[in-house]
Amino acid sequence: MLIKLKSDAFRYNTGNQRPVVTFSKGLNIVVGNPGSSSSVGKSTFLMAIDFAFGGDDYINKLKNVVHNHVDKHYIAFTFEFSGKQHHFIRSTAESENVYIADEQLRIYPTIKFFHFRPI
Repeated sequence: MLIKLKSDAFRYNTGNQRPVVTFSKGLNIVVGNPGSSSSVGKSTFLMAIDFAFGGDDYINKLKNVVHNHVDKHYIAFTFEFSGKQHHFIRSTAESENVYIADEQLRIYPTIKFFHFRPI
């Protein structure tokens, strides 16, 4: 189950970074602020959730936003399986990679795999 989502690109209108979004068991609803316009980022946030699950709409359908407004950034997410939390980071710069992280979102060292061709 997805339990947390955070990004350095998630900001308030004031420019301050938003805190970690924590999900509860059961139904979680994404709504805008009362009195605000309908363009407050609900669809973008849902695409960020899809990005955490391995989707590419966040990169492919929001190219203008990702590349012109918020530049390269990361999305960190935490899943809980059998009562244990697992932390990951995925970057818009290297969207094909998902990195394992610790609770402070420090990326664990990665192992590079090399493919050898027979001679």
